[in-house]
Amino acid sequence: MHMYKISFLFISCILVFFLTGCSEVQNDVTSPQSVAIHPAGYNNFASPDFHGKQFSKNYNWSMTECQKCHASNYSGGTAGQSCLGAGCHNTVQGPEACNTCHGVFADISKIAPPRDLSGGISYTSAGVGAHQIHLNGGNIGAAVKCVWCHTVPATVNATGHLDAVQGAEIMFDSLAKFKTDTLNPNPSYSRTTQTCANTYCHGYFKGGNKTNAPKWTAGPSGAACGSCHGSGTNPLPPSPHPQVKNCQMCHSSAIIVTATATDTTYTFKDITKHVNGIINY
Repeated sequence: MHMYKISFLFISCILVFFLTGCSEVQNDVTSPQSVAIHPAGYNNFASPDFHGKQFSKNYNWSMTECQKCHASNYSGGTAGQSCLGAGCHNTVQGPEACNTCHGVFADISKIAPPRDLSGGISYTSAGVGAHQIHLNGGNIGAAVKCVWCHTVPATVNATGHLDAVQGAEIMFDSLAKFKTDTLNPNPSYSRTTQTCANTYCHGYFKGGNKTNAPKWTAGPSGAACGSCHGSGTNPLPPSPHPQVKNCQMCHSSAIIVTATATDTTYTFKDITKHVNGIINY
């Protein structure tokens, strides 16, 4: 009986020691800290660590890295942080929308540069160039479609979209290849000189300047009246075309010419009747 009391007392002391020790250890444990997966500037467009810049640099714009933590539909996943919603990727396509990488991020209807993949907004940037004047039209011609110069991908991961070549490949179709008389244009684009060549739309037609090679990044001076037909400052095609600047005498449905003692102004009544493959009268 005496031994039983000693054993019981010993065991009780041991339990008190461990319980007290565990309590003291627990009080000394530092609370767990949150782990930062991304650098501080990951959501700041002005920061070099902005996630868009990091993805272009390290992953060639591939969204699979996002999906590993934020789920295949970017709704949160294991990260518990959605990429969707106000102020972020709030379109139906989410981060895979065209204007995520190029165009106006705040306007899904404006997917063409500016902005280009490098963030450029000036026409002197190769990714920007003459996109807007082509897509929106201007005072000398109607708008053209993206597919006339590019293969437009159906999805961000479509074959040929995210590849080793930075920027969109030029695949001329339709207007640039338009055949007139016996002339069959074989259009091309040089990334080195940033020029187009042998395109119907810039002179490869009967009476046109077949060697004209407009520079994509030249700005307003890149396609001045007379560069596609005529001699630069004089828009009249060579003989046997009449050398008379009163264009509306023959092309009254398309153009009006206003002449002064020092200048001649050419105004199109209907821009759809210029660079359209038809000689409009």
